[in-house]
Amino acid sequence: MPYIKKTDRANGLDRSINQIVLDLKRIRHWPATRKGATNYAVTRIVLASMKPDEGWSYDSISRALAVLDDAHGEMKRRLMDVREDKAIEQNGDVLEYMTAFEDQE
Repeated sequence: MPYIKKTDRANGLDRSINQIVLDLKRIRHWPATRKGATNYAVTRIVLASMKPDEGWSYDSISRALAVLDDAHGEMKRRLMDVREDKAIEQNGDVLEYMTAFEDQE
């Protein structure tokens, strides 16, 4: 989960992130160029912040990938899943999802 103590956020972290976001938003060729630039920034941040002083190992690479996986999962849970649930309410569900477990009852 991306939730850290407010004191940790206030110690310059949010200020630095806000500056990166402003820089990314200045990129005019949305969405392709900003997408690439955002990917670049996220990749650099994860690689630079997660690389141990002694260099990469299997475990440290796994931890760096977990950061990306966790961020992906949380964004999906908080944004995409909510949007999908609203679309189901508005448009109706897919038949195969509605009947997926009928034969197992």
